[in-house]
Amino acid sequence: PTIAYCSITNNEAAQGGGLNIDLTSLSAGQQLLIQGTTISDNTSVGYAGGIRANLGSADLRFEGCTIQNNISNPTQVNGNYLAGGVYYSGTDGRMVLTNSQVIDNTSYSRCSSTACSVTNRGGGIFAEGDLEVINSIIRGNLAWAIDASAGGFENNYSYGAGIYQNTGALTATNSIISHNQGNPGGTHAYPYGSGIYLNSGTADLTNCTLAYNEQEGIRNNAGTATVVNSIIFFNTGLQVAGTVDVTYSDVQDGYTGEGNIAINPVFGSDTDLIIVPGSPCIDAGNADAQYNDGCLPLALGTQRNDMGAHGGPG
Repeated sequence: PTIAYCSITNNEAAQGGGLNIDLTSLSAGQQLLIQGTTISDNTSVGYAGGIRANLGSADLRFEGCTIQNNISNPTQVNGNYLAGGVYYSGTDGRMVLTNSQVIDNTSYSRCSSTACSVTNRGGGIFAEGDLEVINSIIRGNLAWAIDASAGGFENNYSYGAGIYQNTGALTATNSIISHNQGNPGGTHAYPYGSGIYLNSGTADLTNCTLAYNEQEGIRNNAGTATVVNSIIFFNTGLQVAGTVDVTYSDVQDGYTGEGNIAINPVFGSDTDLIIVPGSPCIDAGNADAQYNDGCLPLALGTQRNDMGAHGGPG
């Protein structure tokens, strides 16, 4: 089937409050396509407030969709939870987001006894399998691990408020990952990789902007991560954590790699993350012709690639 131009809103389930998708009976190359659809204000008492998807070898594609204001564990019961927006698992299949938004989703975990620890992962997306993010926005998602007791030795961990890539390959191009947040507070709060957290597998980012995330733009735990022609700026704490191969990118405070700079990218504003005339990111990306923007709209300067989400051929 194709789901097109629908609104799936204000639903509740144990898992996948808006959509619970099982494509495991399909063959490789088959897919479910969801177009121009809004999945919003849904809740799950477990995980995956908006969408739970088990793909097997099939593909799930979102084109021009908005996944917004979905919540996992809305009543904040004790325990570890994940995936406020989307939980996705697959073997040989993949989930693809094109021209879509995953914004303002929340996952709550809670600990209310003394000397307990609690973990939350993936406020926007929790992926166990290949994930492609193309011309899309991952913004304002929350992975909250809440210490509800007074004092003691509680530890609250949040990982990947925007995207938590547990396994598989993450590929992101011309996308913005911004304003995602981890812990709101607690006795001992430890947010990691609030933009992107790569637990294992691979992450390849080309012409992306990671900015204004609460703690770290990207963190690689035990995978392989590469970033090229991108902007990583105005994130709290480290901009890049763990081992990441970064080249031809603008990284606040500097980062070792060919062609990297460390200069204010000069965005339109802190919410409009397009570079403007005078930005040092103009014509500063990799000069290889495969990255040229061809002076397409939104690009600035010559045909050489601009750093950030609005540069390059995409």
